[in-house]
Amino acid sequence: GQKSAGGRGGGGGRRGDEDEARSSPTARRRTGAEPEEQAGELSAMARQQALDALRQFWAPQRDDFEAAEQDVMQEFSMHATSHQYGEKLLSRADLLRLLGVFPLALLADDAPAARRATQAQVCAIYDEVLAWQAARAPAAPQRGPFTKGLTFESLRLVLLKVVLAAGLHFRHLVDDAVDALAGEQTGFRG
Repeated sequence: GQKSAGGRGGGGGRRGDEDEARSSPTARRRTGAEPEEQAGELSAMARQQALDALRQFWAPQRDDFEAAEQDVMQEFSMHATSHQYGEKLLSRADLLRLLGVFPLALLADDAPAARRATQAQVCAIYDEVLAWQAARAPAAPQRGPFTKGLTFESLRLVLLKVVLAAGLHFRHLVDDAVDALAGEQTGFRG
């Protein structure tokens, strides 16, 4: 008798009512989350904190940027053959030789997407950035604008635009860098 009637589906036994009361959403709100849920939340928090600590080692440091800039400056100096106002400048042919050193396909998960940055596109980007550079106010007014080749500062913009042409956006970080370098007010995005 009484045992069979007290089961969950059977009737009004006291034990069945207690089980039902503990499993109701209202009872869980009163007692807090289930122990398994609490443990899961704590372990997720611990994992997040461990990852945050690890990410600090991945964050670029000022020294990293300066070292990378020095490496690119060295490549620029080795490849730049044009001169204007006593400054070394990168011609279109120099840029194509320089880019031959940096295989874009190795950066992309999708190698065919990286091949989209053809030499014709690189030349068009070069012309676009050279025109932008020539339109900017010169750093020294007595010299005039650089029109015979790209400065090192303009090379950065060319490289970012080539990476965009290859389809590499890196979660729109490259897009943001192009906007920051070229300035949104000029409408230079290409």
